[in-house]
Amino acid sequence: YYISCFPLCLFSLIIRNQMFYNTSRIVIPLIGSNILLRCIFGPNYLIKLLFSLSVLLDIDMKAREHIGIALQSQKSRYGALIAAFSFSLFAAFITSATYVNYTGIAFGASFGIGLIYGGLTGCYHSMPIRPWIYLTHLDAGVWIRIRKKE
Repeated sequence: YYISCFPLCLFSLIIRNQMFYNTSRIVIPLIGSNILLRCIFGPNYLIKLLFSLSVLLDIDMKAREHIGIALQSQKSRYGALIAAFSFSLFAAFITSATYVNYTGIAFGASFGIGLIYGGLTGCYHSMPIRPWIYLTHLDAGVWIRIRKKE
């Protein structure tokens, strides 16, 4: 995942040198957030996001019940705890090496962020959807249709 973000990093460096300051201070953080999301969630994070939003924003009561069951699953609980402890230990290690006075604040903030991230990731993996699509090559005249199975 990290190597695939290298061209985007180079592109942001080129943009920084070629654009005006007012434009580049908006464009470069957008590219940077895209790079971070791609590193964390993988190269097909946009496809996952679009498929997940169709389920998460559904107003059908059965879909809402699936979301509630997924949030209460063991996968969500363990994911939240593991992410919270790993985020907080990583933040405590980094801040203890650089800013000792802020170690407790960083530990608490990263613990909360890890709880949210791990819980949502566990919920996402417990949902009844699997948004995985890989396109490598399409022949001429080939159409792709995605059907939602109910």
